[in-house]
Amino acid sequence: MDRNRLGDSLSPYLRQHKDNPVWWQPWDEAALREARERVKPIFLSIGYASCHWCHVMEHESFEDPEIAALLNEHFVPIKVDREERPDIDDVYMIALQLTRGHGGWPLSAFLTPEGKPFFLGTYFPKEDRDGHPGFHTLLLSVIKAWRDDKDRLIAAAEELAHAVRESNRTLLPGAALSPSSLDSAIHALLNRFDRQRGGLGDRPKFPPHNAILLCLDLSERRDHEAAAEFVRTTLQKMALGGIFDHVGGGFHRYSTDDEWHLPHFEKMLYDNALLLEQYARAARLWPGDGFDDVAERTAQFLLNEMKAPDGTFYCALDADSEGREGAYYVWTADEIRAILGGEADEFLEFFGVTEEGNFEEEATRARTGENVLHAKERYGDRFRKQLTALAQERAKRPRPELDDKRLLPWNGLAIRALAVAEHRAAAEACADAWLRHDPLPHELSGDRSAGAPFLDALYFVHGLLTLGGSYRQAAEHVFAALRAILWDEQIGWKLSGAVHATPIAATAPVLDSATPSPCAYAVLCEVSLGLEQQAREDLQRYSGWMTRAPQATASLWRAYLAACPGGETIQPAVPIPKVTLFPKTAQLSDGTARYTVTIEAPEGWTVAHELTLTVEGVEEFRIERCEGTKTPDAVIEFRCRVQEDEGEAEATLTFSICTDKECLPPEVLKIPLAWRR
Repeated sequence: MDRNRLGDSLSPYLRQHKDNPVWWQPWDEAALREARERVKPIFLSIGYASCHWCHVMEHESFEDPEIAALLNEHFVPIKVDREERPDIDDVYMIALQLTRGHGGWPLSAFLTPEGKPFFLGTYFPKEDRDGHPGFHTLLLSVIKAWRDDKDRLIAAAEELAHAVRESNRTLLPGAALSPSSLDSAIHALLNRFDRQRGGLGDRPKFPPHNAILLCLDLSERRDHEAAAEFVRTTLQKMALGGIFDHVGGGFHRYSTDDEWHLPHFEKMLYDNALLLEQYARAARLWPGDGFDDVAERTAQFLLNEMKAPDGTFYCALDADSEGREGAYYVWTADEIRAILGGEADEFLEFFGVTEEGNFEEEATRARTGENVLHAKERYGDRFRKQLTALAQERAKRPRPELDDKRLLPWNGLAIRALAVAEHRAAAEACADAWLRHDPLPHELSGDRSAGAPFLDALYFVHGLLTLGGSYRQAAEHVFAALRAILWDEQIGWKLSGAVHATPIAATAPVLDSATPSPCAYAVLCEVSLGLEQQAREDLQRYSGWMTRAPQATASLWRAYLAACPGGETIQPAVPIPKVTLFPKTAQLSDGTARYTVTIEAPEGWTVAHELTLTVEGVEEFRIERCEGTKTPDAVIEFRCRVQEDEGEAEATLTFSICTDKECLPPEVLKIPLAWRR
């Protein structure tokens, strides 16, 4: 295996690790072939350039010679930039959430040579801490388990990979979408609204982009008091807090406290693009609230600090500089006095600056004597002179590192936002720069381009449609090209296609995350392109998620508003029953493998009595229990006699579901069976 192969990567995040003593490989066929041929497990580390805890784990572990020696000898270490390969990140994030119930970065995963995960986590300190194993201890444990109990790890990885594939096919039973169901969704979405401080829930607080955009859509269409209160309060509080950079404009990624005062300092293009759209639209709805000033200062941040020479936009500014989080952005009281002189006292009091400092390190909560500026109230031009003086002084400091790759989807959000905020020339220049590339890439770095677009390229289509005019034809072309590679008749829109060679399975990004659901943007684009029937069919497909998980589907509810501006009802599509097999891999007992198949009919439906199950490829097959027909659930317990200690077969299940008025045609489902001793 070549030593460290990251030096020529497009991704700044990968290049950050090129001098590590770990023999990092990019995710490519050469690295995967190495793992297969040498039967070595893969250690996969996923992060991004502006990720603070990614830097911490690098300094603690990946720069350590002892850790590097273990990784190099016993694993094939692979680094992935989640922004460069969102499909790989999504697959293993699903696996992490299935096993741990939460996610985060850096994502640390141990995989079989075939890329199937058997253990996952996030940040690990190098040494044991608070009763939890550190990364060194974990490596030794995995090395021993792979040596002594490899078959068990491989079987566990097969189970988890199957669960990931099944999660992609999970479509909840359909439900009617109507104005009343929208009202119910809004009520559930705003249930955690912090009326005093804005936002949703307690700390840490992330800008609730998708909820704000939905409430803006509602407020633009009709008088909706709850939606308007949520938007105005949240935007006002964020603009006053330290999450907004009062000196240089633009927003940091999130707040570590519940008042928006103490930020996690990285600045992301997608956050600032989404917030620029929000403040620009809010300024038109409520012109006396000062949102126009915040929008313009955010636009200027993008244009001054994030724009590449070709008119496209860079990804992010790091949280760290000079080896410390936030060093570029924080101030002591004495520093401000030295800069502002006699004008300092009023400024210090207004922006919450104290002698002891208001800034706490996120990890330790230790006070540093430094301050994050946060305002008492809207100030307009009142402190412009003082803030300009601070900006000039701050420019002398070492700047946070710039993630200078440019991503098509995030640039699409910027195009949309700049157009809405009346910076059309900048939006058009960005769009033109991307459209000069044929084929359209996912990523630009310097003068190089790479990667086929993923489903989130629909943000770019949406941006082109916002520009309108001659850009509409380009939007139609890109949309058609995306549909050709990313549409699946079984699961609908997929994040990735065959060209991406996504491990385990292509995912279906129905739910919102830090960025809006790409599936929702598919519907928004379909509506704008005049594909109303396709938009309604997609909404039917996702309606179960929309009614049962409104907190995670705000963008799909935006799509419903766009598809049904007159408040029409979308009836559910053909209901989808849920079929599960347990166990996925049976443990043999006296040459017998036992399984249970469960069929769960959608609400209002039952499983018909014409229910059959057969198994091919086994010595003997017998159904031991079959019950629950003409009820919402049916259970079949069966056993198979087999000769091999380990093997696979296939069951064929035939069933239909009915209401008291109709029965659907029989469904024939192939179910893979596996067993081992």
